[in-house]
Amino acid sequence: MFYAISNLPQNRYNIWNNETKVICMPEIEDYGITVEEYLEGLEKGVDVLELRRLEEWGIPTDLALELMRITPKVANGTATPEEVVRGLLIMSPPLRKTK
Repeated sequence: MFYAISNLPQNRYNIWNNETKVICMPEIEDYGITVEEYLEGLEKGVDVLELRRLEEWGIPTDLALELMRITPKVANGTATPEEVVRGLLIMSPPLRKTK
């Protein structure tokens, strides 16, 4: 039997085998953000849901915003080595508030 997994946006995954395609999604989280708050954030250039997710993970707001600026650069290959290292440092447990 053949399986292939492809990563989709927002942590969704396509799982293929020789006959079927199954879409698996993680549990839906409620961050208490209204549609209006989300749209206001997008107007200011901030994905409020992503910000809340990072804060929930224990990353302080200022570092979460910095990480959100670095991540697209890493994804498209334009990040400097220093930015990559900074992103990794932000995500490491010493800079996160541990629960």
